Amino acid sequence: MAETLETQGQSAIDHSSALEIRGKLIGIDAKVPLLDGRHVQYVNFDNAASTPTFRPIADKVDEFLKWYSN
Repeated sequence: MAETLETQGQSAIDHSSALEIRGKLIGIDAKVPLLDGRHVQYVNFDNAASTPTFRPIADKVDEFLKWYSN
């Protein structure tokens, strides 16, 4: 069997890379209001339908929207 990076004692994505990726996601730290008035961390259970967008992608979409029409 082929050895993976994890079996060699190395993480496939190190902590700093994960934080860098996390920092580019829009809304990752969003809080949602509850009926009792508290605000809690949003948890996305359906990434297939509503994956959070990365900031560089949103920036490119915004750049293009001035030329978009239907």
